[in-house]
Amino acid sequence: MLRPQSRFVSLRCRRAAFFAAALSAAVSARCDDAGAALSETRLRVREILYRAQAETSASSDGSIVVDGGGALQYPERSVLLELLGDVRARVAAALGPAFFPASSRLKVVLRASIDGTDPETRHAFVAPPGFDAFRGDGGEGGIAVTLVVRNPEDGLDARVLVARAVEGLLGAAVVADGGSARNRAPNSAFRIPRWFSAGLARTFDLAARQEDFDKVRAGWARGMIPPVRHLATVDSAFAEADEALAAELVSWWLSFPDAAARWEALRGRIAAGEPWTPKLFFETASKDGDEMEADRNWDAWLISRRRTILSPGVTTRAAVARALSILVLRPGLDGVPEDFAASPQPLARLLEQEARPWRAAVAGRKAQLLARESIGRGDAFRNAAAEIAEVLGRLAEGKAPGKRDAVRLESAMDALSRSAAGEP
Repeated sequence: MLRPQSRFVSLRCRRAAFFAAALSAAVSARCDDAGAALSETRLRVREILYRAQAETSASSDGSIVVDGGGALQYPERSVLLELLGDVRARVAAALGPAFFPASSRLKVVLRASIDGTDPETRHAFVAPPGFDAFRGDGGEGGIAVTLVVRNPEDGLDARVLVARAVEGLLGAAVVADGGSARNRAPNSAFRIPRWFSAGLARTFDLAARQEDFDKVRAGWARGMIPPVRHLATVDSAFAEADEALAAELVSWWLSFPDAAARWEALRGRIAAGEPWTPKLFFETASKDGDEMEADRNWDAWLISRRRTILSPGVTTRAAVARALSILVLRPGLDGVPEDFAASPQPLARLLEQEARPWRAAVAGRKAQLLARESIGRGDAFRNAAAEIAEVLGRLAEGKAPGKRDAVRLESAMDALSRSAAGEP
């Protein structure tokens, strides 16, 4: 049934918004060959005059198919093809190039909303992946993964599509490895949990890595996160509800050596009829299924990553808080005498201590700690830290502060406090 012209224009506008979100997600999710750093995406909508009449576009090898259902034109389908190809490449970088059977296909079907649906309550969503056997042109067998996107013109978050694509890719790997019908059921225990695929997809977002870790570690330090043996169940209420926690669990699993071989063991055991359990998760991580040992490994890993720069160029609020804490004069710490004051004092008070022999050593120590905290941070953080370090450097050399150093220090401290990503 044809829609009114006004409805058609509205759909075009909403569809444009969806693909802007898809492109944004693709840009934020791209990483280099080592899988450790974000690289510039090469995705772009090609300038073409010819509009293909077919509703379906496929990758060059035919392994990824986008069926626009009449809702998408060729350049838009091309954006989706490249996005899905990028997702598959990053999963391969994490789990090994053979994680997804070469004969299998990933298909995305976009279906427009049904006429008469209330636009105020309608929303875009991606249905759980479906798996079907198929026979290729050359007679070879494979698994077709189908992702059905309903109401794509109503503002689908592209991150949801990426997470569902990863879920489909991992599920197909299990089914293709000999899995039976029970491996295909969305709520079956004989499957890769949704939180595992969602967590893996989340790790592709480089900008979120540091915030995710800081959030999880803070919760762990306050005793708000249960032991890992309670987190890694097939339908974990904790990991299902918290993308950051799911991402950290997957990052912990990936941190052990030889991820490709461990993935092969994991999917093979599930395909052979073994249900997902925390023990299976632990055994395919460290080869030790002992729950207490897994808890110790998880705790040690969280502690060891505290100083790791997980999002180069991104300044988190936790990093700003640590820097501001470093710059406080605390009696008895960093060379500040215990009798200096009854309570912690602002850094500006260091400018007033002209007759104190310890001032140079304290200034040098503060500058050193701030320089270490600046590594890998954003430009705003590093510029503010450099201004503070210049003032501290003069004091560390035994020189008197300059006439405007108090003002410079106050301004730089204010800039540092506002340097976290997203701050005005």
